[in-house]
Amino acid sequence: PTFATVSIPDKWSIRFVDDTGMALANTGSITGGNSKQVFAEVTVPEDAATSVTELYFKAVSPVTAVEDIKHDALTVGEVIDLVLYPDNAGQILPGGTIIYSHWLTNQGNGTLTNITLNPTNDSDGWQALLYADTDGNGVLSGADQRISTIASLPVGQSKLIFAKVSAAATIPMGAANVPSITATWNNGSSSTKALDVT
Repeated sequence: PTFATVSIPDKWSIRFVDDTGMALANTGSITGGNSKQVFAEVTVPEDAATSVTELYFKAVSPVTAVEDIKHDALTVGEVIDLVLYPDNAGQILPGGTIIYSHWLTNQGNGTLTNITLNPTNDSDGWQALLYADTDGNGVLSGADQRISTIASLPVGQSKLIFAKVSAAATIPMGAANVPSITATWNNGSSSTKALDVT
């Protein structure tokens, strides 16, 4: 109530501007019966969480000490942006295996939960298995575990996923496979995918 301390959420910024967009430190003199339009320009960071934030603005005359306070509120909406990248391409011989790397990244502003991962093949004789980078060394190794779900992926976080694609020995030379790796969430109603052409 006293405005003795002024605090806004971390990484937010607020400035006052006139109707031309010029920054204002004060209004200048305003004669009786007249007015001046002032805009409070509020900027929030790209990763601002979903919230309703109350804002109070105070105008005070340095000459008369007359003041007034305006109460506003700003709602930050939910942004859902989960991406699986990159698409890959590679070549193997019949009976061979190739490893593709993918990043699953939460670029939105809220934690995503219950993400399901599914590899699919578009032809017989191929197999795609998914692994998490369990040991964090950036390559598929014996310590890495098979993965089919991710319980939770916080804002700004990524998970490295390996796709191990194998071709049966009976696959003819020149055959192509375009398996998709799909990440679904929101009870399967939302998804993102990456393609690996072998």
